[in-house]
Amino acid sequence: MNLTKKFPKMTSNDWRKLQLSTDAKNQRDWASRQLHDMEAEPDSYDLRTYLKVKAGYNTAVETLKELQ
Repeated sequence: MNLTKKFPKMTSNDWRKLQLSTDAKNQRDWASRQLHDMEAEPDSYDLRTYLKVKAGYNTAVETLKELQ
């Protein structure tokens, strides 16, 4: 019995989109966890760090919207 799956051939553009979406999801998830930690302990972080993480989160969300 052959257990290997056959996947459709993907173009280089499809692979690029897959990689971009994976990177954006990872960035969004990381930033979401960081924001949660920052909101739980606001005195431990400065405003500049918070704004950088928030901007990274927003960029990831926008990238995901564009790729859909």
